[in-house]
Amino acid sequence: ASITVSLQPLSNGSDTKPINKYISESQSQTDTRLPILPESTTNGDERKTSVPVASKTKMQIRKQQQEKQLTIMLVWISTLYLCGQIPMLFAYPNFVFKDTNKPAYKHYALVVNLLELVTYLANFCIYIKFTTQFRQVFRTKVKQLFFCFFKTA
Repeated sequence: ASITVSLQPLSNGSDTKPINKYISESQSQTDTRLPILPESTTNGDERKTSVPVASKTKMQIRKQQQEKQLTIMLVWISTLYLCGQIPMLFAYPNFVFKDTNKPAYKHYALVVNLLELVTYLANFCIYIKFTTQFRQVFRTKVKQLFFCFFKTA
């Protein structure tokens, strides 16, 4: 199929020529097939073969694994957030505990605050486990922090 696109004249009055654009109806932007390239044989003839799609498939598999890993990490982070925040809701005065001076409220508030701190630590561990870039940046920052006091020879 051929499409003719006419450009508007420039402001100085000179016209431009129409541009013909050829579009193949069989190709799309999501086409994963690679172009066919000529390959020379031992007798000098050229034989057309397609580029192996294995490398592209490996990249797609790796990307899917990374997306799956990211999804798992986000589910863990969200779950831990809710586990740490929902009990905190009940620690508000006059919601469950009418008297905040009783030992039961003080123990509950202590446990809830401890649970919240544990979820923060767990979030950090999850980021370290699931994200290689976070791990690399963390190592670099720790090295800068702890080894800044020592002179290198």
